[in-house]
Amino acid sequence: MNTTLPPVIPPAQPPVIVNRPRKGIQARYVVLIIAVLLVGLTARAVAGYFFLGSQATALRKTVIARAGGQYEKRFALHLGWLTTGLVRYGTRLVDLPPEPRAALDTLHKVEVGVYRLAERQSPSQAAQILADTDKTMTKRGWDRIVGVLHEDNTVAIYAPHKGLSRSSIECAVMVLHDRDLVIASGSGNPLPLIELASKKFEEHHSPSAFEWKD
Repeated sequence: MNTTLPPVIPPAQPPVIVNRPRKGIQARYVVLIIAVLLVGLTARAVAGYFFLGSQATALRKTVIARAGGQYEKRFALHLGWLTTGLVRYGTRLVDLPPEPRAALDTLHKVEVGVYRLAERQSPSQAAQILADTDKTMTKRGWDRIVGVLHEDNTVAIYAPHKGLSRSSIECAVMVLHDRDLVIASGSGNPLPLIELASKKFEEHHSPSAFEWKD
């Protein structure tokens, strides 16, 4: 007798769910990240125009600390090599006199800060300020090349020990008059100014300048 077995039904398999990456969402994230980075970089670049560099900041902090710590910021501007380079490139289209052209070609970086101290500094306090700035800049590898103490005026100019050449100079300046403090620093190539001065000297001392006229 033949017995017919019932058909074997395989157990049902659970459905397989495949998670496919959503390219649209990933693309939006990338765009958002790029946008945030651009905004941050732009804000940082704009803010950089109003903050002094390390050398000028060190001078300012030293003077302010000796003067009692109270001051009012009037003005601060920082122009780096990129900004000055764009200015030099843009002014090539303008017919400038030799003097401003040489000045633009010389400056590669410049920064200036103007402040108002809370109290006027006496001559002895100004002398102590000069001594403090000397110590600060010496630790940073800079020497004072000019120093003036006269009545209400205190002036100091500093230059680095190393890294100077005929085509690259750098300096930092501190000027204190009564309660007004000016901190500045800059770097550049002095050759355009030297060449202009040489031409002016030759023009004023040429042999024709000493010829007698009938």
